[in-house]
Amino acid sequence: MHTLVGTYLRGQVRPRNLVHGRTQPKRYIEPKERNLERKIKMIWDFRGGTAQRTAEHHCEHLGEYIQEKGLGAVPIGVEVHGEFHSSAYMVVEESHVAALREILKPHRGQIFTED
Repeated sequence: MHTLVGTYLRGQVRPRNLVHGRTQPKRYIEPKERNLERKIKMIWDFRGGTAQRTAEHHCEHLGEYIQEKGLGAVPIGVEVHGEFHSSAYMVVEESHVAALREILKPHRGQIFTED
């Protein structure tokens, strides 16, 4: 048995994933749709007694920005986490995140999953 891994042996490259002298098949799961892009939820947190109203007001400004820039149907909304903590959010495709992050400066972001 040859112990050289990842080098040329008789004109062929041996794979690096050896287990007990046998190669493991490469595991690749084809996505259902090729153009499926992750969606990112950009979040702005607000705290204090007026957190909910501030988040709602911020959401209005997000809606104005979306209309001004012609971004299309972008989900926006407000989540109330407690009496003194609320957040406004906007869900965008991952390709738009870098540009929007520089302009809108969200506090945090997370991968959006539709429930």
